[in-house]
Amino acid sequence: VKRTSSLALAHFSASISPHRSTMSDSEEAVQRQYDSYIKDAALRELVLPGGVPNRAPIRLLKASFVMRMGNCKVGRRQELEEAAFASPEMLERALKEVAETAADGGARCHYPAIVAVSYCWASPEHPDPEGKQFAMLQTMIRWYMANRAARGLDPDFCLFIDFHCLYQGADRTKEQLALFLQGLHSMDVVYAHRGTGVWVLSKPPDAVAADPARGSYFDRGWTSFELRVSSLAKSGSHVLDMGSFELERTAAGPTLMEKTPEAFLAMSDADKKALADPGHLHMPNRGFLTTLAKGREGPMHPAAFAEVIKSKNFSNESDKETVAGLFEKVATAVLASLETAHFGFVTWTPEQLASMGGSMTLCTKARVLDLYGCSMRSEGLAAFARNLTPAAAPALETLYLRGNELDGEEGWVELGGSLARGAMPRLKELRLYACSMRSEG
Repeated sequence: VKRTSSLALAHFSASISPHRSTMSDSEEAVQRQYDSYIKDAALRELVLPGGVPNRAPIRLLKASFVMRMGNCKVGRRQELEEAAFASPEMLERALKEVAETAADGGARCHYPAIVAVSYCWASPEHPDPEGKQFAMLQTMIRWYMANRAARGLDPDFCLFIDFHCLYQGADRTKEQLALFLQGLHSMDVVYAHRGTGVWVLSKPPDAVAADPARGSYFDRGWTSFELRVSSLAKSGSHVLDMGSFELERTAAGPTLMEKTPEAFLAMSDADKKALADPGHLHMPNRGFLTTLAKGREGPMHPAAFAEVIKSKNFSNESDKETVAGLFEKVATAVLASLETAHFGFVTWTPEQLASMGGSMTLCTKARVLDLYGCSMRSEGLAAFARNLTPAAAPALETLYLRGNELDGEEGWVELGGSLARGAMPRLKELRLYACSMRSEG
């Protein structure tokens, strides 16, 4: 999937915007595109068209199946048994949860029922020939299931892992190839949807990470695209950097690790619930979950992404321009239609905050921006404010900066200057509770 031809990628980009010259000029077209990331219709058509999953462009895996498959080579979609995939009933339940999560749009972690995995491929032939990355997923799945049970949800959930959910290989039938292309052309829906979760495997096994030609997770073009698209509109705790995952750090870590996959799945939901992380059900700013959420990126302006992607590794260098164009289409639709943006409890560097400030020019409908508890310091606020253009966030009414260590003068000077230049002209309310402001601020 991540090494497909430029022709297929061009088709992918064209499918999102058949009329490039008019798409960005049409608010109606942008809104339709945005709807595919906040409503369930487009996602349903991908995973359960007409209620028949085996004819779907994308077949989602059951997490319970993946948890049993570590340290072995797992086959392509066309080679897997039916029991590996989510049933129609499971998909209906998952889609209902996705719709509810997207509608909430808040900072709470819902432990979404559909999770897309962003990871490095070990080779073009097979991304995980020894099952090392599947083995990494096993412990993550146990932790996630326990926390879903603690919320009163069905512990099992759906996973999107591209190699196993889309038809692969030169031996595909004509029908399978058509379904593959349809799924490929719509992968942005899976990653960017506000109601899905994304797991970032930023620290792959040595056998994958050691490939100098492809580089690390952050050196690769496709993974960079997946991470950036996922970070456009989701709440802070729905993009988790599983490279920071250390299950033994959780209170229930040792107990979960003692359980074989079969023994864990045989436990009652009440017993699974008892293994959930204490305090995480209603307070996502505490502890382990926060550590995982810190790895996500902030929104980025398409022009900035086009520069960043130039230095990333692609098997086909011509894909860079196509991926940059694809990101522009998705980012424009998402940011132009976003009304409430919750990015609480993430940790961004001044450079990342500057990038977010630059993206606010596209946020023409945003009324609320929540940067609560982001470990932001004065220099971070300054970097954000410095990149606000006079046209930035014209509809913004409320800005949450509470819970940050904004004790210096620099940040407030830059924020005041950006407001004086015309940024955020409708701003009515600054939430500054517990932001450590001193008299110089």
